[in-house]
Amino acid sequence: MDLKSIPQPFSRFAECPVCKSELHVCKMCGHRALRYVGGCSHDFADKVLVKNKANFCGHFKPSPRAYEGGADPGKKRAQQELRTLFEGRGETPEQSDSEAPESEADSAKKRLNDLFDK
Repeated sequence: MDLKSIPQPFSRFAECPVCKSELHVCKMCGHRALRYVGGCSHDFADKVLVKNKANFCGHFKPSPRAYEGGADPGKKRAQQELRTLFEGRGETPEQSDSEAPESEADSAKKRLNDLFDK
């Protein structure tokens, strides 16, 4: 969703036209930095307790990278670790629990067939 269609600066009551989420929130701010106490890199910003609700912070600056899909490095790392964990078991994290992983014998047979292009 491109937020350029929403008047700038965002008012405290600005909402996403698609999902109706509040936009003037800490999670959408360019000063958001989890490495700092309070989660904000701005020196004079007031402490905001609820980071995903609209607030009155006067230092709010919309961040173009706030909600990029998959931008969270922790999420990417966790997904990669899951892939690595499940690769050796013949299943992927996307498979449901109802799908049985293939047995070692089936896996060996499949590799043998692949070797001889059957």
